[in-house]
Amino acid sequence: MRIIEKEELPPAPLHEPANNPIKVAHKSNQIDPPAENAPQAHHEQPKNHRHHSKSTPQRHSCLSFIGCLGLMLVAIFATVAYLVIYVAGPIVKSVDTLPNDFPQNLAIYQLDNAKIKVQNSLDKTKAIKLIRALPGWALNPFVSYLSPEMKTQILASGQTLGATSTLKLVDLERALNNNSKSVSLSWDNIGKNKEELVDYYKKQLKASGFEVKENVSDYEIDLSFLRGGVSGAMTVVDSFTNNNSSLIKMTVNYLSGK
Repeated sequence: MRIIEKEELPPAPLHEPANNPIKVAHKSNQIDPPAENAPQAHHEQPKNHRHHSKSTPQRHSCLSFIGCLGLMLVAIFATVAYLVIYVAGPIVKSVDTLPNDFPQNLAIYQLDNAKIKVQNSLDKTKAIKLIRALPGWALNPFVSYLSPEMKTQILASGQTLGATSTLKLVDLERALNNNSKSVSLSWDNIGKNKEELVDYYKKQLKASGFEVKENVSDYEIDLSFLRGGVSGAMTVVDSFTNNNSSLIKMTVNYLSGK
């Protein structure tokens, strides 16, 4: 009798094979936990740079405009200076003595200490052309090139100025629009107060047949005088540097030969 021994089955494997489809599918669906040092995605809202992107071009454009405006003003100023000083030439001339045709019967106090400037009719025509051709704001720095003394030149032409009147180039243009020669005289720190000097000139002018008008303000006295073809004006001001001293500016207009 044949005895058949019971076959023992091999023990089941402790680990499932790697090619198990069910297990592989399960592993593929798993989500691995994030690594501890892995960079995490940041979902922050982008910063708003709209304000900076607009303000910077605006600031640059503003600076560019100011720079261009400055260059334009410098160019205009240089052009006016060239026209007045170099092209037109000396419109007002400084001299050491009075012209030979200056009115002889017009008394001048301390003539040796006076600064004298002369402007003839041709020079006045040049000044008028410049005033008409160029803007007033550009010519204002060059008034001393256009007239020996603007205020007394205007007063000497018969125009009146109030205590608060502003000197304007249009008034100077009217004052220059004549065929007379203009002589300007000025003194610094004469050792007399303004009242004494005005009294002296009033007496001398009236004695020479001039019609005299006087305008008195707090700090200065204006005199205008006229006789035939001779007219003039003067301003006497207290000196602010020396006590009992005065400053005088005078303009005399006359037709050449008279």
